[in-house]
Amino acid sequence: MKASRENTTDATPKREWLDEKFQGVGRGIVICAGGVRMFTNAWVLVWQLRKTLGCKLPIEVWHLGAGEMSNGMQCMMEGLGAKVVDAHKVLSRFPARIIDGWQLKPYALIMSGFREVLMLDADNVPTVDPAFLFDRPEFADTGAVFWPDMLDLSQDNPIWRELDLPARQCASLETGQLLVDKDRHRVALQAVLRLNEDAERYYRLVYGDKDTFLVAWLLADAPYLLVPFRPIADRHVLYQHDFDGRIVFQHRTNGKWNYGREQARSDAFFNGEACETALAELRRIWNGRIFEPPARSPAAVRMEQSMQGRMFIAARPGHEDRRIELLAHCQIGEGRGFEHENWHVVEPDPGSFVLRILDRHRTTLELVRHDDDHWTQAAPSEDAVSFTALWAADEIASDRQDDFAFARALTEAALRGAGWTPEAAEELQVTLRVLSRIDTRLAREIAGYAAAAQELDEGAREGLQRVAAEQERLTAEGPQRRDMRSDTNLLFDGKHYVRP
Repeated sequence: MKASRENTTDATPKREWLDEKFQGVGRGIVICAGGVRMFTNAWVLVWQLRKTLGCKLPIEVWHLGAGEMSNGMQCMMEGLGAKVVDAHKVLSRFPARIIDGWQLKPYALIMSGFREVLMLDADNVPTVDPAFLFDRPEFADTGAVFWPDMLDLSQDNPIWRELDLPARQCASLETGQLLVDKDRHRVALQAVLRLNEDAERYYRLVYGDKDTFLVAWLLADAPYLLVPFRPIADRHVLYQHDFDGRIVFQHRTNGKWNYGREQARSDAFFNGEACETALAELRRIWNGRIFEPPARSPAAVRMEQSMQGRMFIAARPGHEDRRIELLAHCQIGEGRGFEHENWHVVEPDPGSFVLRILDRHRTTLELVRHDDDHWTQAAPSEDAVSFTALWAADEIASDRQDDFAFARALTEAALRGAGWTPEAAEELQVTLRVLSRIDTRLAREIAGYAAAAQELDEGAREGLQRVAAEQERLTAEGPQRRDMRSDTNLLFDGKHYVRP
């Protein structure tokens, strides 16, 4: 059955709450970012907005429930100055048919607390603070600004017939970024929401959410402006312009940030080093998985808080001592490994505490508390493990400077004399593999030194960076989670998008 212009916007039961939500207050950025992969990308995006570009706009990060974001991940994002919104909780009060990240975008846009919204895909990285876009005359004139895709939506695409719209050849939209005044475009946004709720029907004709915005604006006969420059594309990134022709957005459509693998490289990418810094910090404080500790007593939670940021020595007879850093949100920092991913404290009896160390699936070690600085394995044996507090968080920073000096000395020693040779690279790589069993941070220190070592010639510096990148791959862990936005099954028959 065809959908006419009238019944496309009115087919959904009347939602009285929409009028209130369309108003909103002020300006802000909305990002949809559920799951390990998109959380990693959103972290880089929000980091860049706040720390590199100095963006002061309020930010909302939306996700689809506890399966996509733990409380710890939420706290990490809030630490960057973003508000995290669980869409499942909002949907329980204001229902809509939303089951995946693409469908969530128009719903999050409408339900956000802002009237004027810049929506960004999580794998987008602006080159400048994007706040200036709200003050552009193009946005003031129309209340809606869109960006073109590389390809056209063809005249013979079935979407025109399906929606009873005049067929036309026009630029397809690339909605890695869009700018909308919700109050001025209520009818069009209701149409977008309706089209995305019926994704099984319309995603066969257009790729995901992006051209649902285009046809919804046409259905509503609503004004909008399209940036007059097609994007520049390389293998991994779409570079989008502003109205003056400056590149302002870098949408990593085929080069999303990876938590535990080498990143896709683009020679034209702006602020790449800052993005790598954001990723390094994320890996330091998070193990790349969604972990939620079980319910604990208030006393156990307070005990956890007293242990956060402290370094412990794990000693076991006949084995080398291991340093274990207990971070916030039940994460393990230094000393993280196959059997040491997360931690938490339980209180089996009043005043009695047990520290649990976990791998990805189960508890691998239980230790009972003797005092704040000493814990021993719950089931004593000849090779029982003991935990002894080493130092507090403020002392760790000083120790890391010593490690950096060690990394510098190591690399200088490896390159001294004959200079950089394939043999030296191989020897250094073997050394790093051994040292990674002791200190997983070494690769980051090597990479930092390589970037700063101006006294090295270019070939030596590049080789050292390759060694550091390889070491990152060896030490970093974390399974990748796919979602609908990572789907590569897009078919393009030379005329329009089709999803099988």
